[in-house]
Amino acid sequence: MDIKKDLQTQKQYHDRPLVILISFFSSLVWLSGLLILRQRIYWEDTALTTALAVPGFLLTLIGTIGVSLTRYQLGKYWSAAARLQPDHSVVEVGAYRVVRHPLYAFAILQSLGTCLVFPTWWNALLTMLVIACFVLKTTGEERFVLSALGGYKEYAGRVKYLLFPGLW
Repeated sequence: MDIKKDLQTQKQYHDRPLVILISFFSSLVWLSGLLILRQRIYWEDTALTTALAVPGFLLTLIGTIGVSLTRYQLGKYWSAAARLQPDHSVVEVGAYRVVRHPLYAFAILQSLGTCLVFPTWWNALLTMLVIACFVLKTTGEERFVLSALGGYKEYAGRVKYLLFPGLW
């Protein structure tokens, strides 16, 4: 079996710049939190920051667990790059019965939660950039799978929302 030829025949949506930006922006938010915890960045603990920490922690936890579960639900079809496997089929289990891109929805919740735990202006800006990148990744990948994956149009008819039920 010629692996190089097999890889060339796979259909792929090229979103490498978005994946790099998401990783970079997310890493900066986590780095900022680490520097705050290590007292390398001045941090004023106020009633507001304390009040935001608990919901932020819960969102981060829900997002982290959700990302892990949805990756598990995708199984062999999960990859960092959006590519179709030769035997690819639509995944309709778990969170994929509710929204079409739950992995990205959970990753957004994770980012929002981290921002609430460490609410600084730069983390808010970075989180908005992460969310914008996920929105671009979702819309691009959606166009790709609609055109390249058999059965996806019917799935999209059954599962109306891309990321968040009732919103989008």
